[in-house]
Amino acid sequence: MLTYDEFKKMGFKLDETKFDELLPFALIQLNIKVRRYYEFHDLETDLEFRKNAYKRAIAFQILYMDKQAVSTADDVANKPASVSQSIGSTSVSKSFMSNGSSSGSNGVETSAISLEALNQLSGTGLLSRGIYYD
Repeated sequence: MLTYDEFKKMGFKLDETKFDELLPFALIQLNIKVRRYYEFHDLETDLEFRKNAYKRAIAFQILYMDKQAVSTADDVANKPASVSQSIGSTSVSKSFMSNGSSSGSNGVETSAISLEALNQLSGTGLLSRGIYYD
């Protein structure tokens, strides 16, 4: 799929150990979004523009997972929506904005997909939800 050398050549910076740790989780999340397309097709022999877009999506997904400290939809759903701290009569609270991903029936975020990863896949046909007939 995506090698650490390819990741670095794209201009991204992340420790190789962290890259290796997050790569399988990024692939799982993206695999769901592309309807498991690359389980049935070879990425390396795919159209060059789609192959490059998918590899960029993997890279952005890894960076997102590292920055947000998430690797699964459960991690996202279990993150607090806000935090508060009070000292005496002073109170400070912070609400976290939605990243635009899917929400469950209770409004809890349920997707661990990076918006930038989805942007990379836009226009490739990999996000299509149509029914294909041969």
